[in-house]
Amino acid sequence: MFSTFVKTQIAAIFATAIITVTPAINFSGYFTPVSSLSGEAKAMGLMFPYGYFQQISMGTFTKALSFSDLSMNYFALFAIVIAYLTISLLLLKAQES
Repeated sequence: MFSTFVKTQIAAIFATAIITVTPAINFSGYFTPVSSLSGEAKAMGLMFPYGYFQQISMGTFTKALSFSDLSMNYFALFAIVIAYLTISLLLLKAQES
């Protein structure tokens, strides 16, 4: 998605790394659970896929939860991927031949 705003792929990679790592650490539930956040912070925590991935990882490795137990997290990850891809495709300009 960031590559639609910048001219080079290197800039897109750096922008993606900087813009996504900070919210991932702050809002993924790593330090504070997303369920205890409120307002805009909770919205940010639910918008990024890291919180869902962390719940899947913790549930799978530490609690031996099955796919059906974590199905809502998998569905949320799938929905986020589809949303980000759709936004990227809508923002993508036609390339010159």
